[in-house]
Amino acid sequence: MIGPWTEIKLTVTVLAPLHVGTGEASCINGVGKEETEVALVAHDLSGKPVLPASSIKGALRALAGSDADTLFGPSTIAAATVGKAGMVSVWNAMLLYVPPNLAGSHADKSLPNGSNGTHGNAGMLIEARTAVEPALGVAFENRLFHQQMVAPCCTFALRLGLLDRQDNGAAALQKLLALICKDGLTLGGGSGYGQGRLQGDIKTLEVSQHKLGADGELAKTDMSSAWLAEVDAVDVATAASENAATLILMCQGPYISLDSSMSGSGNQKDGVPALQPLKLPGHNNKARLSGASLHGALRARAVWLSRLKDNAHRDNRDLRSNLVAASAARMANGTCRAQSWMRSTCSRQQNCCSASMAGAAC
Repeated sequence: MIGPWTEIKLTVTVLAPLHVGTGEASCINGVGKEETEVALVAHDLSGKPVLPASSIKGALRALAGSDADTLFGPSTIAAATVGKAGMVSVWNAMLLYVPPNLAGSHADKSLPNGSNGTHGNAGMLIEARTAVEPALGVAFENRLFHQQMVAPCCTFALRLGLLDRQDNGAAALQKLLALICKDGLTLGGGSGYGQGRLQGDIKTLEVSQHKLGADGELAKTDMSSAWLAEVDAVDVATAASENAATLILMCQGPYISLDSSMSGSGNQKDGVPALQPLKLPGHNNKARLSGASLHGALRARAVWLSRLKDNAHRDNRDLRSNLVAASAARMANGTCRAQSWMRSTCSRQQNCCSASMAGAAC
């Protein structure tokens, strides 16, 4: 960077499965019933995942709100005289940490393109998703696609640069860092159903100012303490505290959230393929419910509820009358059961009294 500038380093942790792709795909043996094409994440030469600077910058700009133009330059240029470069530069975020003993969802499969190591060693899994018919918004029958996913608990090194100009850039970037640490950042695909969530660790914040001295030597000044205090003092009205709801789901019977990418790995009796549940990596292989599954179930219920209000909808013919009739039937059935129970109880009481009078135990 030209001129005095401030370097910011921060560690970010993956909270939910993350996929930032490049459009590249590769066939990987052992995924699905036969060799399957898998959409790859952006990666370095060793095959380990990388968060591209362009993706990070776009996510930061969306998170910055009213400070976006100040930090990253105007999104549109109305005339040749109003264009201005942004104040913030972004580097690729490199992988720092992978949770140990990562297992499940093909973590044992070798990395493609001749890279050494396995997906688990590189902090990745392979997950299957149901393809969606764009025109209808519903799932294609018997059609899946597979993606490499960066596993939760992996950490990356985020590195930013800020040009020292008198545009309140430091205050705007401090607010943005507070949002990343206190509310989190969404990156990549699948944000609508909870994928791609990351969160910064404010304790890892390192800030240094680089400036060329009068003697021609490059001076480096540690600004970490001052920036840490400013970032920590930012009052962030997080979207989570205002708009999110927490659901506690209880299984009323046996339930499995199927990992389609692992189906058929191992057989039960009589050669029947074994069904494999989705598992939470890095947490003793506990079963998990994917955001996509929950998103689809809630969407289906929302569509059904909206159709109840539309009497003219083709799927809503006589629906209300059927519901009323079913409700009346349930009430009548309950009344009959109550009357039957009362008759049975009275009969038992009469028999018991008769037996007592005869000297027998009830």
